[in-house]
Amino acid sequence: DGSTQMAHAAQAVPVGISQEFKPAHWPFSVTFPVHNLAVAGAVAITYPLDYLKTAAQVVPKYDPSYQKNSLQSIRNTLSERGVFGLYRGVTPFLWLVVPRTIVGVSVFEAVRPNDNNTSAKQIALNGLLGGLAQAVLVSTVAENVHVKLVQDQLINRELSLTTFWQTAKDIYAQSGIKGLYTGVVPVFLRQSLFLTTQMTVYQKLLSGSGQKTLDSQHETGYQRLTGKQTFFASVISGVIGTAVSNPFDVIKARQQALDGFKYGAITDAAKEILSKEGATAFFRGFLPNAVKASVQSLVVFSLYATLISKF
Repeated sequence: DGSTQMAHAAQAVPVGISQEFKPAHWPFSVTFPVHNLAVAGAVAITYPLDYLKTAAQVVPKYDPSYQKNSLQSIRNTLSERGVFGLYRGVTPFLWLVVPRTIVGVSVFEAVRPNDNNTSAKQIALNGLLGGLAQAVLVSTVAENVHVKLVQDQLINRELSLTTFWQTAKDIYAQSGIKGLYTGVVPVFLRQSLFLTTQMTVYQKLLSGSGQKTLDSQHETGYQRLTGKQTFFASVISGVIGTAVSNPFDVIKARQQALDGFKYGAITDAAKEILSKEGATAFFRGFLPNAVKASVQSLVVFSLYATLISKF
């Protein structure tokens, strides 16, 4: 998720700045708006990929509205809804940019060691707690509404769901708080696995390139990460993180679908998908999801480094 990536980026991204510049010099009044600008930019750029991912995951292969691939989904959406159809369901993500940043940064700051030494164990702890906090406080409700808005467009010529808030109210009226938090377990598992894997791989690639990162305690030696290195690290870490977490993303989408009640708990949903669609179904939407994660990582890390260096 972009907001927790931003918290990690405060330590993980090399920036071309003066030797005297250190993380301690970044006041909250600077980091907070920079976090939100970078995350909002990443959401705006990558959302059509998120739409395609959800469209691929939410509909079972045996369903009449099943679409074979992302190209077919793009063609159908553009012909029926126009370009704005690819942004159906983006509102929940935009509304929650600031809350996600607050949660992500707050958790990161709460568990960050005083010496800024980000070990593999610390990254895992950050990912676990960040995934739990975001799943419970922010992401589950937003993604629940998002999935229903996307599926509504896929199966209904006349849209039955309207805005983010109205859809959330409808869910609450029908199923209460439990309905709003449908899919919280797979959201937590997906988020934690993705964050931990992505940041571990990203930092390994940085250390392998010989670049010093902002968790270093040395006052000298900061270097700018080249465009090629940033692209490589972002793509590889995004793809690997997506591969590990995608099965839980599919389960989450099915549980949050308009007919998600038939899937039951996470183990029941996994058995249902496996028995009727096979193991490959757990990697539905992997391509747009991996591209989205890679591009989002690239945008977030690069934009953060660019914006923070202006202050």
